[in-house]
Amino acid sequence: MKLLKCSPISLLVLLLAATGPGRADVMEPTDDLPPRDGVYRDPAAIHADFDDGTVRLLLRRPEHRKFSDSEPPPQVIGDTTTHNFTSFGTVEFSLDDGVTWTPTAVAPTVSVDVTFVDQAGPYRLFTTEMTRFDADVFPGVSIRQSPTRPSLGTTVIQSLGPEDGIDPPD
Repeated sequence: MKLLKCSPISLLVLLLAATGPGRADVMEPTDDLPPRDGVYRDPAAIHADFDDGTVRLLLRRPEHRKFSDSEPPPQVIGDTTTHNFTSFGTVEFSLDDGVTWTPTAVAPTVSVDVTFVDQAGPYRLFTTEMTRFDADVFPGVSIRQSPTRPSLGTTVIQSLGPEDGIDPPD
């Protein structure tokens, strides 16, 4: 059994690139990322605040789940792998400064670079950078990964022991 500790991502959803407070703990039988049956949530009151001077869009309570693909993280310190997947998610949005909130479903296409940076005992540390995030929130409004602001984060994978049949890499 593996325990994945992931901080919430800075865009719409949750775990592979992070900036906000909090983290998600996910128990999975493998260390594949993203965890196929996992759910990532951002506990922040306001997840994102977009204001172009004419319209202000607030997002809260993003959830990211039902990942289409799941791959092992890099196995050698210093190596990077790119994980590409689609998923299903939900988020609430407000166009009136948070007076009313409307839930909506999203189906983003995502790419995340995962770099193995360190290991201490059963803990492996990975840095993450979301390089692609494309999702339609509602007609006429899409969310995309910023080309100028990196969406960075961390993931820690802890092996819970060989009794589950999964040993950590040497």
